[in-house]
Amino acid sequence: MDIRVNNESTATVIVVEGIVKTIADTISIKEQIASLLQREPQKKIIIDFVDTFVIPSALIGALQKFILGDNAKISVIAGEPQLYELLDNLCLVSQLSVTKKIR
Repeated sequence: MDIRVNNESTATVIVVEGIVKTIADTISIKEQIASLLQREPQKKIIIDFVDTFVIPSALIGALQKFILGDNAKISVIAGEPQLYELLDNLCLVSQLSVTKKIR
């Protein structure tokens, strides 16, 4: 898994390439988000999961904590239809502001 951060004027985009499958992957993403929120708490964060079809429950819980507990402005782009379907089945599309990537 690789993480790349693109700072744009209205949002910061975290691009996640590869499958998110290990605890280390989850920790890396959580730390990146926490670091961004510490520097610019009001700036929107977009997490673009390019090609993963699943994300660990620990990462889902962390995203919910950032959004609900810290009032972070986070949205998710699902690059794979399976990821969107998973988040939809878990009734998280609205809460995580999930959109499908148009290919």
